[in-house]
Amino acid sequence: MSTKTKTTNHLTDEVARLSSLVEDQQELLNDQRLRLAALEAKNSNGHGGSGNGNGNGNERRSRRELLRMAGMAAAGAAGAVGVTALQSLPAAAATGGNFILGDTNNADASTILNPTSSAPTASNAAGLLDIDGSITSGGTPAPVNATTNFFRSVRGVAPLTTNAGPSGVGVWGTSDAGAGVVGSSTTGVDFWAFNSGRVMQSAQPAGAPTYQGGVYDTSLNPAAWTDFEIVRDQNGVAWIFMPPSTNGANVAPGAGAGGTWLPLQPGGIGAAGPQDSTGVIFTAVSTSLMALKNSDGVTFTDMLVDPLYVSARPAQMVLTITPAFNCRALISAGADLYTDTVNFKQDLGIFVNPGDPLNPANNSQHIEGWKENGAGTVQQPNAAYVHTVFRMIRGTTYDVRLKWKTNVNAPNVTIRAGAGPFGNSNSLATNVSPTRLTALLLIDP
Repeated sequence: MSTKTKTTNHLTDEVARLSSLVEDQQELLNDQRLRLAALEAKNSNGHGGSGNGNGNGNERRSRRELLRMAGMAAAGAAGAVGVTALQSLPAAAATGGNFILGDTNNADASTILNPTSSAPTASNAAGLLDIDGSITSGGTPAPVNATTNFFRSVRGVAPLTTNAGPSGVGVWGTSDAGAGVVGSSTTGVDFWAFNSGRVMQSAQPAGAPTYQGGVYDTSLNPAAWTDFEIVRDQNGVAWIFMPPSTNGANVAPGAGAGGTWLPLQPGGIGAAGPQDSTGVIFTAVSTSLMALKNSDGVTFTDMLVDPLYVSARPAQMVLTITPAFNCRALISAGADLYTDTVNFKQDLGIFVNPGDPLNPANNSQHIEGWKENGAGTVQQPNAAYVHTVFRMIRGTTYDVRLKWKTNVNAPNVTIRAGAGPFGNSNSLATNVSPTRLTALLLIDP
């Protein structure tokens, strides 16, 4: 073979090799141009880079340098250097670009996913954005304690804001007529207020809801109630839906008694507060001997200790109640009553001020319930019990007292309350049968 032929073949092989190298570098250059475009779009929105906003500066210089290095790589003069420089670009995506996993993505507009049909299909029923946070697709992560990190399929972190009310909202769910957010767990907790434990509800109009609560699922065989509701109204009252029932079993809507909303009854021992009282059970009790002398038979007066045997004290049968909710107060009282003179009886009365506007006949003395007791037997205690139901309005302070009188004018007659072996000893006179006044507040929105 001649020297000329060998030279020609060598040149042909070298051209082929260089052509292949140029094709490889051109493919790499095209890929880096796409990535560069994404970076420029990101920088134009103020994310990253150090340009001055007029197209000059580091952003343009960086682009020229990249193109220069890409050209050098394509020519084969500095292929290794060009590849290294291009591969050092970080992966990123901005508005209009593809979503890149494992990196920060920025957007100045919402990303909206709309279904292609009005009803869920097999392809989108799992979710328009379906994120499986399990270790293996469709699997279940191993249980983790509350003090360790959780597996989170979706995590929303809201920025701190200075607006009134709650700060940012981590996850927001809304629906026109369905459920805004649904949580589901096979054997765990469907909904967990994990950190502060606080749960808030928007206030609905005062009073019971006017719609049917819960879900009566007719697709089941037999049909059954499967879900129920709790709502809060503008007065803060919690309402729960109770399904209709017959003979202890739930029945279809309208087929039995019930199917209505009922308020949740608060509880607790009552105590006066700066505005609203706490609790629902208020009670006052005394084991001191009480006495009333010279009653006119008309005027109810406070029950006070017998000054002959017990040192003077303020009225003990007194309750101060400011209910935090509209209610019916079941007020009751009991005492062992007797007289020192035959044929005089004792009247026990429940005083409430302000009085019930629905019962103005009692407002002259604010006696809302009373009871006449005994046959007037001398020194023979007879148990007396009186009770009444009184409407109270939230935020109103009520003075509730137990009062008494004789049944007729009784000059020089003394009536007493408290049975026991008492005498001139104060220790005995303060350990007689109890006289008690009690009010139970039953919610009545």
